[in-house]
Amino acid sequence: MGNIAYDIYEIPNMNGDEKQYRVRVVRPLTRSFEDIKEIIHSKTSFSPGGITGVTESLSAMIAETLSAGERMHIDGIGYFNLAININRAANNKKITAKDITVTGINFTPDKKLVQKIIENATFEKAVYSSQSAPDSAEKIIEGLIEFFKDKKSISRFEFQHLFGMTKATATRRLNVLCGLPEAPLRKDDRNRLTCYYPTDFLYE
Repeated sequence: MGNIAYDIYEIPNMNGDEKQYRVRVVRPLTRSFEDIKEIIHSKTSFSPGGITGVTESLSAMIAETLSAGERMHIDGIGYFNLAININRAANNKKITAKDITVTGINFTPDKKLVQKIIENATFEKAVYSSQSAPDSAEKIIEGLIEFFKDKKSISRFEFQHLFGMTKATATRRLNVLCGLPEAPLRKDDRNRLTCYYPTDFLYE
């Protein structure tokens, strides 16, 4: 599991006092459903098709429950309830059911889900942003050497997140690195989840 890259930014201070700073997650990549199915499949006996079936059933159940005006709870995940609003400016006495519209779904996570995240989350200062992904092999090698100081392997998703790349770019770069005569990475796809391991050439 990779670290959460963060950045520090300054916020305007109207009072003229000391500068105020906030932190934010940078390069918050979206893990695709295909990636999620692959990871779950690699750790459990559930097939990708079975995982898809369960999520489709959950989606249908959430829609059915919220459409009935009820709240839905999934143990270990959280609560879902409907968000509504009036779709036009109207006098309070003139608002009818026709003026109400669904604006979204509210989600409140279970405390134990939040606690799991707190226990597992680790942070590191961002080296690259999505606007400044490394453009040379040397910078990628430097980033990998740093990454492998406390990790034995790297996944495509971790590589993508580490260097702020798209999925396609990360896959292409990994294929190049593994295909070199003196390849710095070795691809291992014998297990369900493909991983990349450093070779001696990475450190030369």
